[in-house]
Amino acid sequence: MLRATWFRISLVSALAAAGLICSARPAEASSIVFNSYSFSGSVTDAMAINPFDPALGTLTSVDVSISGTLSVSGTTSQNMVQSSPGVFVPVPYNYQVNVTQDFFGLAGKYFDFGNPASFTFTGTNSGAGGSLAFVTNFGYSFTFDAASDLVGFVLPSSSSTVGALIPPPGGVTGLRSDFLQTNIPLDEIDMIQTWSSQSLFGGVPSPQISSVNSAGVLQITYNYTPTAVPEPSSLALLGLGVTWLAAARYRRRG
Repeated sequence: MLRATWFRISLVSALAAAGLICSARPAEASSIVFNSYSFSGSVTDAMAINPFDPALGTLTSVDVSISGTLSVSGTTSQNMVQSSPGVFVPVPYNYQVNVTQDFFGLAGKYFDFGNPASFTFTGTNSGAGGSLAFVTNFGYSFTFDAASDLVGFVLPSSSSTVGALIPPPGGVTGLRSDFLQTNIPLDEIDMIQTWSSQSLFGGVPSPQISSVNSAGVLQITYNYTPTAVPEPSSLALLGLGVTWLAAARYRRRG
């Protein structure tokens, strides 16, 4: 009877310890990994991105923010009209400059603008020709919070009083899983820009664009639930329970 009782007590202790190991240390409510990348370029620029490491835990959401400043400079042509024999006077005219801006990840990773965002700047020249300069801020922000859901897309805004900004017409596509670390080595997001100009007055040449540059910061925040870590005390209790169980079985055989 004593041996049977000892065995039952030891078995209960071992099972209780085993149960404790399943009650691992509660994971933190959330943790974050913040990444910031600078970009600056005229036609294109590439940013090497750090993907999320699944070993850290379960990725719950990804916040992406892109902000920067677009600068455009160049020169405009003269528009001189003869008012009398030998006398020419400048005649004002309007002109327009268009810039497109696209951000996307290579190899289908991260995210992609459905279509480029576009900036339209309109200016007035006195007719005498001269320089042109436009500066505007831009910003994009969005969140991937589930395997197939994109929420919180904020339309870009323009600070220029003479410029208008059309956000990516196709929105932004991507998946949370696109940010996970994989064997694909192309962990990169690119920016590509194009531009054109035109005179809005017949017979006047289009402005000559000498410089287009966008500079800013791309920020990616990984919000995740850390992998649960067993408590050291739970491991110790499990070892003690297994030892008791072995001793009980030995006594029973004796």
